Amino acid sequence: LLEGKPLSFQRSAAQGSGSFSWNDNVDRVSIKWTGAFRISDDDKDIVWVEPGKMVQVSNGAKVFSTAVEVKGLADGKVERIYYRNSMSRPYEPEGREFLAAMLQKVVRVSGFGAEDRVARFLKQGGVNAVLAEIELMQGDYARRVYYGELLKQAKVTPPELAKLMGRASETIRSDYELASLVAKAAAENQGNEAALVAVVDATKTIDSDYEMRRALTATLAQPVAPKVASSVLTSAGTIASDYERATLLIDLAKRGGLTSATKGPFFELVKTIRQSHEQGRVLRSVAAMPNLPEDVLADAVRASQAIFGDYERTQFLTQSIARLPVTT
Repeated sequence: LLEGKPLSFQRSAAQGSGSFSWNDNVDRVSIKWTGAFRISDDDKDIVWVEPGKMVQVSNGAKVFSTAVEVKGLADGKVERIYYRNSMSRPYEPEGREFLAAMLQKVVRVSGFGAEDRVARFLKQGGVNAVLAEIELMQGDYARRVYYGELLKQAKVTPPELAKLMGRASETIRSDYELASLVAKAAAENQGNEAALVAVVDATKTIDSDYEMRRALTATLAQPVAPKVASSVLTSAGTIASDYERATLLIDLAKRGGLTSATKGPFFELVKTIRQSHEQGRVLRSVAAMPNLPEDVLADAVRASQAIFGDYERTQFLTQSIARLPVTT
């Protein structure tokens, strides 16, 4: 959705040709190309097209469309042809103004040229210049692409990352796109505890249980830093799906996030899982961990009392007794 309106989004590319169309039922844009091309630095013109190839930018209308065709010539120059209501018209000034307006939409809804544009904005005004441009983006996909390029190209400090990811969580409404950005940010900051905590905090606006679990799992380094584990456990409390919550807890435990310091919130989350099978799945996974501290195992046994199903509780207790000595 774009501001509550349905969004139509289509993209294809193969062997140097491709197309992109966007439609929000009020505004639309379409671009098709048969070869490589380059947009001007101000994003208002197509300054080069591969010789013998063509780029067409239109308003996407099926009948009586308005469009500009830019053809690549052998000498490196281009030829521009303007059509209004499917009839040829002089290019200046109407065609030039139309092309400039359409290209602005293309770059701001498609993420086209994000790598070069982010580099240009960083050179001109730093991180704030990129963030200002992201504010003008007209789609979650484009916003995610630009945030991703910013993380890739700029060396942001943990406080800057916290600010950046906080803004991303407020401006990206698609759970999929935000989770994908969180995963990328986590990959760029593995080993930096403060940065990863900031990335975890950005998941607070994700509604989908699957995307939340996917995003949080991406922040789990090996081993998990204590503050990151604590933040993940706090966010995990918003996951309603028993399966997704159990899966996240198992991954957290396997990566060293279950310790004497985190066992309290960890097992509280296990107790609130409604399905006996999923509770048992988590606790059996914990009991199978090597070198498990005795106090953590003791809390796992206590947590098993919350398992409603006798079969699942028996399976866990039998596994625990078989693996470890029975202590006081």
